[in-house]
Amino acid sequence: MSILTAASSKSAWRGYEYFMEDKVQFVKKLDDTHFGGAVAGNEAESYAVTIDIEHPKRSTCDCPFANGLKVCKHMVAIYFAAFPEEAIKFKAAIDRALEEEEQYREELPGRIEKYINKLNKAQLKDLALNLIYELPEYEFERFVRDYID
Repeated sequence: MSILTAASSKSAWRGYEYFMEDKVQFVKKLDDTHFGGAVAGNEAESYAVTIDIEHPKRSTCDCPFANGLKVCKHMVAIYFAAFPEEAIKFKAAIDRALEEEEQYREELPGRIEKYINKLNKAQLKDLALNLIYELPEYEFERFVRDYID
């Protein structure tokens, strides 16, 4: 487990943004597995952070979100400040995932059309009925109004 995998995806992303926005005021290596520092918050306050890269859940931050239980964005920002190459890898992984998602969405209409073209009339009828009956109630009522009544 690492700081990044222990953090929620939202905290990981916000921590990256804080790192990129230079909100890390300082970072200091305390020993082989601990780093301390301060991170500017949204307001004028600054949060004291200590990260434990060997045991991320033992990391601390005095922000209200961390509350001694969670890996927060301030911890992630300190992690990236201590290991800037990890920030580069993190951003590259996010960019790859976004590209894959975009490609998937671009290919999806063609894949759906290909699937539908393979179905015979009875299969199309079953599919249409199943989809109609699975609609949320308001959509089902609109379908009935628009096409049945």
